[in-house]
Amino acid sequence: MTEADSSAATRAADAEMWEQRAAQTTEVADAIRAAEKVSRELQAAAKVGVGAQIGTILTRKGLKVADVVTKWDTSMDGVIDRNEFRAHVEALGVEVSSASEIDALFDELDADGGGSLDAAEVKRALRVLQEEAEAAKVSKRSLCEQTIIACRAAKAALASFRTRKEAEEAAAAEEASKAALAAERVAVAAAEAKAARERAMEEKRAEAAAAAAAFKAKVEEKRLKRG
Repeated sequence: MTEADSSAATRAADAEMWEQRAAQTTEVADAIRAAEKVSRELQAAAKVGVGAQIGTILTRKGLKVADVVTKWDTSMDGVIDRNEFRAHVEALGVEVSSASEIDALFDELDADGGGSLDAAEVKRALRVLQEEAEAAKVSKRSLCEQTIIACRAAKAALASFRTRKEAEEAAAAEEASKAALAAERVAVAAAEAKAARERAMEEKRAEAAAAAAAFKAKVEEKRLKRG
């Protein structure tokens, strides 16, 4: 493989790695957003409406239609008017931003718009309120389960991302170490080759100097013989 081919292969591998990391980053971000969305929905579901709150309390207390009519009909006229309804709902400890929420619920339950709830309307109201309470309970349970699943998915995606990143960093460090070792070996080899060339040149110079000295000695010897 030529140097150009090796460089192209390295660039392709790097591009693939960054594409995979970008895809995994997107996956982690999506998982976190999903978990946050479900968490917000769960927080919203925790704010149970007036009707569901009343239904939950009445169910917990085990109150029946006759009990509600008897206890809430303080005027003893056989029906529950708006003021009686509001007073007893407030006495239950229901969380509302204002009394108008209770009045609005009363209007919904007052089927004939007569301004009071008779036994039949109270019976229907209890059923509606208990159904609201059960629906809120089921919704909250479902959202809790979804939150757990979404949080686990986000945690798993993040763990996978970190594991992959650590593996990539370890592989990169190993490649860098190999490259550094290879570069060191090349440098050592180059230094040894240079030293060998210099020794060879020095030896040649020494041989040349020795030959020149020998030649000079012979010339001098012949000169002395002639003299």
